[in-house]
Amino acid sequence: MSRRLNSKYHDPDYSRCNGRPQCQIAWGLRIVAGSDLFAYGSGFWVFFNGWSQSCSQNNGNCQESVVNVEGQPQNLVLYNTNVRSIDKIFTINGQGGAPRFYNPGGWGGVVAAYLNFSAK
Repeated sequence: MSRRLNSKYHDPDYSRCNGRPQCQIAWGLRIVAGSDLFAYGSGFWVFFNGWSQSCSQNNGNCQESVVNVEGQPQNLVLYNTNVRSIDKIFTINGQGGAPRFYNPGGWGGVVAAYLNFSAK
């Protein structure tokens, strides 16, 4: 599939995916720089992409990541970010972080607070 990127709209570049289908799925939340951004109680669940037991809650491999942060946002605060069937909760400037496996929650994976870009 050929995708045309349009920098005018800050289209995401999936070239790092190298054709991996779980990587090329759309972001649930995408933040490109900005300031004073707050999200409280976000939930992301992948179940429309041919969901099966092989990409279940326990395996978590339906989608690689769901929240993408690019650039250096000023005062970004994400509280209570929940995922289900997603491997990494965040991707920050192209690097995956907060694996669901290491951040278990009652519903799937959860990060209570992501404050790396928050005002100190």
